[in-house]
Amino acid sequence: MIQTTSPPSTSIRQRIAQARTWQTLRTATWLEWQAQGNWTNPWLFLLYLVAKPLTAALILVFMYSVISGSHSRGGIFGFLIVGSAAWSFVEQIIGGLPRTVLDDREQYAMLKYIYITPQSFVTFLIGRGVLRMLAGCLSFVIILGFGIGVLGIPINLLQANYLLLLLALVLGFIAIVALGVALAGLSLMLKRGAWVMPDAMTAFPGIIRLPATYRTLPTNPE
Repeated sequence: MIQTTSPPSTSIRQRIAQARTWQTLRTATWLEWQAQGNWTNPWLFLLYLVAKPLTAALILVFMYSVISGSHSRGGIFGFLIVGSAAWSFVEQIIGGLPRTVLDDREQYAMLKYIYITPQSFVTFLIGRGVLRMLAGCLSFVIILGFGIGVLGIPINLLQANYLLLLLALVLGFIAIVALGVALAGLSLMLKRGAWVMPDAMTAFPGIIRLPATYRTLPTNPE
């Protein structure tokens, strides 16, 4: 008598796929933490995450003060601080994910082994971007809090539309992660000159906006 086994049901296959997806995300996030913070202890790395966005914001404040006058605090100044805080998401994801792929391929020579594993490579990239997104959120909160508490940006947190802010953040996260994954896939097809592509993609929009920003600065600070 021949005994046959029935194939697993759809619900069991879905649970297995979900478990594999979560395992891939968790492993990729842990791997990104090991790759980013393996040079020091966690507390010093946290201090680095706090000091880096503050120094970048202070450089922009100094440049603005030199150009427009030390006592000028117009609307463009608030836009500069808020834009610098939000730009950390773009820098971490759009510039970080392609650089992650290039590090795995050129420096560690592990990308081909990751790619042939029985998992979704896009899920792996999203997992590698989770830690970078958290670092971007930390930079956003630090720069915005520094601008409101120390620099005196006129932002009333009690009158903010948090529902609209949450919707904008969710849609922005989806768009930024999609662009980061797309650029990471593009970096797989590039050989020579691929290292400069992430920095060029994150710096190009700032170069485009630079002339328009300078046109909005007051010609006479007095």
